[in-house]
Amino acid sequence: MAKRTTLRGSVSLTSLEHETIIRNGQKGIFIPVEKNPAIFFKVGNDGKKVINLDIEVSPSPQNQYGNSHYIRLNVGKENRQKYNIPNDKLREYTPIVGNLKQFEFEDKNGGQQVQGAPEDMPEATMPKEFDPTW
Repeated sequence: MAKRTTLRGSVSLTSLEHETIIRNGQKGIFIPVEKNPAIFFKVGNDGKKVINLDIEVSPSPQNQYGNSHYIRLNVGKENRQKYNIPNDKLREYTPIVGNLKQFEFEDKNGGQQVQGAPEDMPEATMPKEFDPTW
């Protein structure tokens, strides 16, 4: 069987400028676009409006936690001009917001794209350490 490589990881939404909110008894976060210039609006090929978070993924060799890559916010030229961000201040707007770890496994599908979750993937469950009261 062929081997397949994938990257798995997460992005910390609380790394973005945000406010914790409670609305209709539900807890969440509000991420203001004006305080996060890595967020941009565009119209997709299908004509639908979308909101994207622009990121950059870079290798992180010899990471002490075994991560192979890190995720940093990316502020494109258009948003740098829109928000008047000089090059010497760009680092303040592009923090590291997550990490990825490289995994290699047997590809049971021979490299073909599969819709949905693989059959051998376990069902998602709520982590035991999750505290919904934060």
